[in-house]
Amino acid sequence: MGTGNPCPQGNAPRSRLRIDPAPGAAMTAGGSPAGGALDRIARLAARMLGVPAVVVTMGEGAEQRICGRAGSFPQDDDGAVLVLCSAVAGRGEDVVRPDAGMDTALHGGPAAFAGAPLGGAGGRTLGCIAALDPRPREWSAGELDALHDFAALAAREVEAEAAGPVDGLVAAALEQFGDPVAIIDLAGRFRYANPAHARLLGYPPGRHAEFTADDFLPDGEARAHFAEGAGRARAPGGWRGRISFRTLAGAALPLEVMLAPVRDARGEELLLAMARDAAGEASREGQLRRAERLASLGTLLGGVAHELNNPLAAIKSFAQLLLLDERHPEDQEALEVIEREAARAARIVADLRLVARQTERGGGPRGPVQLNDVVRGVLEIRRYTLQTHGVDVRADLARDLPSVHADPGGLEQVVLNLVLNAEHSLADHPGERRLIVRTRPSALGVSLQVVDSGPGIPGENLERIFDPFWTTREPGQGAGLGLSLVHGIVTEHGGEIRVDSEPGKGAAFAVELPRAPAAPGRAPVPAAALRPLRVLVVDDEAPVRRSIARYLERRGHRVDEASDGRQALARLDEAGGALPDVILADLRMPGLGGDGLLAALRAREDGAEERLVYITGAPLSDAAVASMAASGIPVLSKPFELEQVARAVEQRAARGTGGAGWSI
Repeated sequence: MGTGNPCPQGNAPRSRLRIDPAPGAAMTAGGSPAGGALDRIARLAARMLGVPAVVVTMGEGAEQRICGRAGSFPQDDDGAVLVLCSAVAGRGEDVVRPDAGMDTALHGGPAAFAGAPLGGAGGRTLGCIAALDPRPREWSAGELDALHDFAALAAREVEAEAAGPVDGLVAAALEQFGDPVAIIDLAGRFRYANPAHARLLGYPPGRHAEFTADDFLPDGEARAHFAEGAGRARAPGGWRGRISFRTLAGAALPLEVMLAPVRDARGEELLLAMARDAAGEASREGQLRRAERLASLGTLLGGVAHELNNPLAAIKSFAQLLLLDERHPEDQEALEVIEREAARAARIVADLRLVARQTERGGGPRGPVQLNDVVRGVLEIRRYTLQTHGVDVRADLARDLPSVHADPGGLEQVVLNLVLNAEHSLADHPGERRLIVRTRPSALGVSLQVVDSGPGIPGENLERIFDPFWTTREPGQGAGLGLSLVHGIVTEHGGEIRVDSEPGKGAAFAVELPRAPAAPGRAPVPAAALRPLRVLVVDDEAPVRRSIARYLERRGHRVDEASDGRQALARLDEAGGALPDVILADLRMPGLGGDGLLAALRAREDGAEERLVYITGAPLSDAAVASMAASGIPVLSKPFELEQVARAVEQRAARGTGGAGWSI
């Protein structure tokens, strides 16, 4: 074969295995005789993937020609197929089209297309292998992985053909497959198995003839399931399903199995079997379901938080206003209770924000934090209770641990909730009660491990352990927010959390957090303005608006009010060009909200946008906070302390038009 990669000529079978077409299949190969190696690979791929047709193309870059073909589809479609295969080979990357027929430039052709490049030595692309379907369809990750395996097999065949005939090449290539491959007869005896098959099932390589499929099936139900699949696999298209196997040592092994009919050189009917470990796939599916569940709940909780924050801001602010004056002791006590309980409700709403994974950086500013200091503080807080429950606490803290970039309060909540979770599991545990809190440097930055010797977590609970409001505790002993709160905080900090547990052997929670970047130099923040300011407060919630206005007026500032963005713009027009020193505006309002108001202020070209301060009761993502910071707009979250509002207003006025964005 020359450098132009022509189609292999005169490919004769070079191994004892001959893969015959399924009954009724029509095959022709452009430039490759029927029965050639690339045809056999195409037929094998079509059966394993359960698609009507597969083609193998070769050529330089986008100049492709079909050299292997399996299945039945009109050769009039070759032009459209080659357009897609040329895209695969030309780019050297996958092309996947669930509905290629939507592309009018293809002039017909297959509806669904999935192509993978044939990678050669030195990074060359030798061609393409493509699965075709006349009907639109989605391509699963498992199908694409299998297509890559066949691409590697076809590439080996092409390169071997260039060097000359090699006896038993297909079998030799299967030896290198990372996935288990076996050939069994209809009695279940193994006629061939590659090393990956031996490794998976735990028997010595090359000893496959000593076993049958039944040796690795744990019970009658699994044997019946396999027998049913083998029977159905003899029809064109083969069979695919999940079956519970066991290793030679007896360990459970859930497998995704694909079976397809083949014949040997004597014409004996056999089954080709490929398998994948289904445990990893099930884990990924579980993670996806959990992520979808949390995303849906996060949207709901974000809306709830927004609706609660406005009345909480009003209650808290008016209580603070009333507490500024001398009152009868009983009235004073009542107001303090109102203010304290509103603050308590605000903390619950903040927890909901974190669960929603849409917080404004965990409720506080982030900076370098020493995780060891946080761990020592939490263990000191819980020391008495842990001792009372007879828990042996071991703090295994690494020296010279890098700082993490975190909100100290959020990080304290992570450690505290993990310790409380371990404390609860150990409280009534009849065996050894041991708690280890360990810190170590890690590739990401810092790792935190909280390990207990308690009863462990049942397998059926592991998938739901981070779900909000899910708990195994008795009513009144917990709301089920602790671990979901931990999950939200860790995720918002760019970290990861996982749990490993086995019933009767305790539980281990592991948290990975990124290290703190080198802190850039910062310009000093100007002192708060002491002169009387003119402030425009824009909020659709009248109680919030009035409480802010009254407090700022008590500090000597002049305040105007507007119920939405349009009314705010009208107030500016009425002022005849005399801009207020600060515009304090809610982000979410009916009509023209904060974003629309910002756009309108920028269009005025009088610098009004440089005087804007946002307030919001809605959860903000890190991306939203970063965007506002980049635009120089401070952000203040409801419910707030009135002192915070005054400080934000006065600092914004003191900064003038040159300050960078910040959040309170």
